[in-house]
Amino acid sequence: MFLGHFGLAFAARKASPSISLGALFLACQFADLLWPTLVLAGIERVEIEPGATTFMPLDFVSYPYSHSLVALILWAVIVGTIYMMATRAPAAAAVTLGLLVLSHWALDYITHRPDMPLTMGGPQRVGPERMVDVGEVVTAGAPLLELVDLDRLYLQVYVPEVQIGRVRLELPARIYTDAFPDQPFQATVRYIASKAEFTPKEVQTPDERVKLIYAVRLYLTDNSDHRLTPGLPADAIIRWKDGVAWAKPR
Repeated sequence: MFLGHFGLAFAARKASPSISLGALFLACQFADLLWPTLVLAGIERVEIEPGATTFMPLDFVSYPYSHSLVALILWAVIVGTIYMMATRAPAAAAVTLGLLVLSHWALDYITHRPDMPLTMGGPQRVGPERMVDVGEVVTAGAPLLELVDLDRLYLQVYVPEVQIGRVRLELPARIYTDAFPDQPFQATVRYIASKAEFTPKEVQTPDERVKLIYAVRLYLTDNSDHRLTPGLPADAIIRWKDGVAWAKPR
């Protein structure tokens, strides 16, 4: 993790030789230098939990002001502006330092468990799914991590066989979550399974045929603010007939 941060600093040194290596190191490690100060001040929290991460036994309970995406964007602007004003450096140098500050979130996203905060006040935390533990034997071809594109999230719902004939690609839908109960999110049907799931061993009567379920994926129209994250419980309404008023799931 530290090698990745410092590696970016060395790379930035070649791109912007006018910036001292000390300033580049300070920028790439700004979040980690700010974090212990906020912990000591009682603003952020950390707990010791053996086995919490691969590198250290720490559970980052709360660190939105030093490590959230929004906070680091703000800190990047502040650090770049202060450097430019103090040294009269060109704007390109300030941008380089700002990008190094922000790069800390991207590298931590890859190496951390899903605990990287997005905002300074919201509960949303993201990160790659942890599929293996320290010391576990991994076979060839086994997945080690999964990266999620928050701009292309979808909700997978299951439609009974008696209703699947009404569902078509590109139909509009609305997604309702427990986290935002009063705000529906627009979505579109982009995938309909060709085979049923949860099929009984013998399908003989109409009542048993109702047990046939088809997977349908509703892709979010817009999640640019990354308010919705993987794992949130949700329900959905698919409007298969034009002109029908929207209604919340019952």
